[in-house]
Amino acid sequence: MATLGGARAMGLEDEIGSIEAGKRADFVAFDFRRPHLTPMTNALGNLVHVAHGRDVELVAVDGDIVVEDGTPTKVNAHAIRQEAERAIAALWDRARAG
Repeated sequence: MATLGGARAMGLEDEIGSIEAGKRADFVAFDFRRPHLTPMTNALGNLVHVAHGRDVELVAVDGDIVVEDGTPTKVNAHAIRQEAERAIAALWDRARAG
């Protein structure tokens, strides 16, 4: 239901819902070798109940890889973290001043 069933429900099964030549390739790959995801007796159960965002290895959107080896490929993650640090420091400064 989350893939081809959902695509059928939206009338988009010719474009999305399965990995086939000519279809849009949107998918996420998880690293199920991580200790908290083993043993893997039920992949879907582990994914739903135990997996975290940090377990994402690869993300493709319309065939374009946007996360590889768990790292974003289209943005400067280091610069974003630095800006977040500056923003939170400024927020705390304002909170302490008030």
